[in-house]
Amino acid sequence: MTNPNPKQKIIIESHEGIYLVDAGPGTGKTYTLTNRYINLLKNQVDPHDILLITFTRNAADQLREKIRLETDIKENKVNDAPISTFHSHCKKIIDRHGFNTPRYLGIDDQITNNTKTIESKVLEARHFHRYINQFKEKHPEHKEYYILLNNETNLLNLIKSLAVKGIIPTENGWYRDSEKHLEGDLREFRKQVEKTNKPNGNKQSKLRRRLNGYKYNCFCENAPKEQELRGGRGTKQANTDLLIKAFNEDRRELKKFIHDIYYEYLEYTLSKNYLNFSFHLLWAYVLLVENHRLQQEIGFQYIMIDEFQDTNEIQLKLSLLLSRNGNICVVGDWKQSIYSFQYADVQNILNYKKRLKKHRKTLNKDHNRIKYPVSQINEVNLKQNYRSGQEIIDFSETALTLKATQNEQLKKTNIKEKITHLNSNTDFKGHVNAIHSPNEKQTILTKIQEITSNPNYTTKENGRQRQLKYKDIAVLTRNRRFGIELQEQARKHGLPAAFEGGVNLFTTNPAIILLAWLRILNHQDSKKGWAVILENAGYNLDEAKHILKTKQYPEDIQKYRQKLLQTDSLTGIAKQVFNKYGIDNAFSSKITEVLDSVYKNSLLNLGEIIKFFEENIETQETYEVDTSYRENIVTIQTIHGAKGLEYPVVFISNVNQKNFPSPPRNKGNLQYNDLTGIRQKKKYKNQETPFLHDNWKTYIVNRCIDPGYSEERRLMYVAMTRAEKYLYITAETQKQSQFYRDLNIKKQETKPKTKKQPETKPKTNKFKIKNTRQKTPAKIPMNSLIEKTTSTGRGTEFGIKTHKFAEKYAKNKQIKPTNQDERNIKKLIDNLQGKLITEKKCTLPIKKQRKIILTGKIDLIHKTKNKIEIIDYKTEKSIQTKKPYQKQLSLYYHTLKKIYKNHEIHPYIYYTETGQKTKIKPIKLKKIINKTP
Repeated sequence: MTNPNPKQKIIIESHEGIYLVDAGPGTGKTYTLTNRYINLLKNQVDPHDILLITFTRNAADQLREKIRLETDIKENKVNDAPISTFHSHCKKIIDRHGFNTPRYLGIDDQITNNTKTIESKVLEARHFHRYINQFKEKHPEHKEYYILLNNETNLLNLIKSLAVKGIIPTENGWYRDSEKHLEGDLREFRKQVEKTNKPNGNKQSKLRRRLNGYKYNCFCENAPKEQELRGGRGTKQANTDLLIKAFNEDRRELKKFIHDIYYEYLEYTLSKNYLNFSFHLLWAYVLLVENHRLQQEIGFQYIMIDEFQDTNEIQLKLSLLLSRNGNICVVGDWKQSIYSFQYADVQNILNYKKRLKKHRKTLNKDHNRIKYPVSQINEVNLKQNYRSGQEIIDFSETALTLKATQNEQLKKTNIKEKITHLNSNTDFKGHVNAIHSPNEKQTILTKIQEITSNPNYTTKENGRQRQLKYKDIAVLTRNRRFGIELQEQARKHGLPAAFEGGVNLFTTNPAIILLAWLRILNHQDSKKGWAVILENAGYNLDEAKHILKTKQYPEDIQKYRQKLLQTDSLTGIAKQVFNKYGIDNAFSSKITEVLDSVYKNSLLNLGEIIKFFEENIETQETYEVDTSYRENIVTIQTIHGAKGLEYPVVFISNVNQKNFPSPPRNKGNLQYNDLTGIRQKKKYKNQETPFLHDNWKTYIVNRCIDPGYSEERRLMYVAMTRAEKYLYITAETQKQSQFYRDLNIKKQETKPKTKKQPETKPKTNKFKIKNTRQKTPAKIPMNSLIEKTTSTGRGTEFGIKTHKFAEKYAKNKQIKPTNQDERNIKKLIDNLQGKLITEKKCTLPIKKQRKIILTGKIDLIHKTKNKIEIIDYKTEKSIQTKKPYQKQLSLYYHTLKKIYKNHEIHPYIYYTETGQKTKIKPIKLKKIINKTP
């Protein structure tokens, strides 16, 4: 695309006011946003006055890079510009300004730059489990609700979902007017009852039919009988009075429990020095609402939000609070809203104008925070699609009206009226096929072989037609299991294919090998560990059994084990193991990054680390891994993972019963819904035999809510619109789902004829390795390069406590020291007259045979007019530890030298026990690079 079309031009050149842009798939929204940003720069707008928000870090990096390449603005200005995700931007806000924010909710704690972001669901689940156990001991009065906690993760997700809606507890109640949302919306509920309880001609109402399962539940004896609720034979409607009575259930005790467990979890996360993504948004929101001066100071002249359909309610409020003058441009497509499990709310884009008015009114209730009007919304619909053939575009729109169940009633006309129809701006025809087979996986592989061996299947590259390759094909699936099974089938037939996207990182080969070594480091005779190590060393089954039985382990492996035992950091062990096996790829880099993030500054033993690996494997925890280097292989991925991507050929697979559409999930015994508020599905009755009963009030209230297949239809739409030229929808003959049966296309049954291609097995030598070169930069923590010290120190926990005090005191000198180390730190900081920057993250890219990014965090930067002091706190008792840290301080020195080119830079170690400040002579960068593994 060289020139913008008329609609794109409007967006690029119109900067003042509020814009809502409907940007369907393939309509060039990235091009439009990039050029709008560049156009603002050409109009002399400073990059720091433009906030550009998108959904993922990767998307933010890509936008930044496009802007950098297409403008003459200095690189460091683009690198520092606020182009990020909402979560990242909120993290920056609370890092810089949020120190005392918890006090607004009555919590006597602080948020520091040392506060970590907990990204691992497994790790947070473990923290939450410990917290729950503490909470139970402290609050026996909530015993009834502990019995309901069949899954602690559901409760954690409930808390996080409340946070992103702005429903926030305070010490003595709820923040602002958020408690009313816990009650639900009776007025809207009455409307919903009237709508769903209306008879369908001579047939019973939708609601009465949904209540048919009432009799199969185990309710308390005081629950109304089925006939009282549904009426006798021939009745068309349910009893409205009972529905309203159920809605008005007394939930005071439930709200008290939710308040206490939510509020004290906020306290717990601060005490343990971590926040999750939802809490980033929560604290930034509270800070901006309460600190009026700051809200105006850090606001932006222009705000652009990409993928707006993926935002949640608190993010919409934040966009209002962060805009100084109402120049807001949101770009999205309601048809592609597929992240409700990450708390996205499609109503943000569907009811944008209504929600803006509502939130402005509530935010201005006690203070005039939003000073600009929000009544005038400029709506622009992008209608030209530059990706797909017209046949695929037209067919994809029918996905939004597919029936999920045989009896589902859809108002297709209403849905179609909301769709912005797209016109193809391509020069090729699209092809759509629906195929079912007794063996779906084999049929997909057969079709892929047919496509790649037939010259009639083509795509355009660099202006010329060429035959399709494996890399042009993507197989999309609703769930991971089918994709992984298909990958295994492809491997058996020698067809190159790889499952991409969210990866079960700890089931990959690098993780399995590292886990094996951790096991034998923790317990010398670990059979699980030795089995993997011996297999990878080339020992056959009989040899391995003999070694395990006699415990006569190979001498070279024993020596290597002893070497690893001398390594005192987890990332150091990981690096050595990966180097030994020649593993240097995206997976090993991500494993090292995750382990460094999780276990840095933690007093965790090998047993707990092994448990962390095992929990990740057991829960199938996924991590996003950058595998952007693509060979000539078929891509297999989930539909969620394919969002934003495009391929010449797309297979939408496993469109089978109970898979696609996926049935509504059970979200646990405690639930929240905007319409019905907070509810409990079970009730505990303490009688002669204590028993959990189904809660009849929650049961019938839930039947008034639509079961929620709209997102499944949007998922199908997203999947279809990934295809450029060829689209295939596949199913198993005996398991076709209602989606597949409802497709408005002739369906073809086929039988697979997959040809097996020859496989080559790699040769293995005992404890020798083959190098594999990396595709992405390896991230190495600077502190992992430190030589081992002989100092005994005073423990990691003491070090963390001391560093936390140092950061807090640098920000707030009212804090009082409690020991001699802290008094020495106070004395040091009191004598520094320049600007203090605490806990500053830094990165230093270096190049060897491989790309490496060294990462670290500087304890304190003292900046004056011409000089920079780097101060690194050490709690060791001996000043003889100076030399091992010389490399670390030197890396900090070289990092800041690239930033502060006109300043003198001096690195120091400050020994907190003695108060001694020792200057470090930096090692030359070339020397450090040569010694970096």
